[in-house]
Amino acid sequence: MVAGCAASQASKRSAGRLGETSGIAHAVLFLASDEASFVTGQTLTVDGGPTLPESLDSFVPFT
Repeated sequence: MVAGCAASQASKRSAGRLGETSGIAHAVLFLASDEASFVTGQTLTVDGGPTLPESLDSFVPFT
């Protein structure tokens, strides 16, 4: 049952797999590094893709 649930959740992600704690750790390390010194006011979503818009119709164009 657990394996079936995990496979079902993995199939809902564009990455095609479930996340690992190292994915979050790498994002945190990047944001804490000098390489991210010019990054301001952003939200970094680390979820494997289920929050991506399903189509281009979801985007609101800038006017």
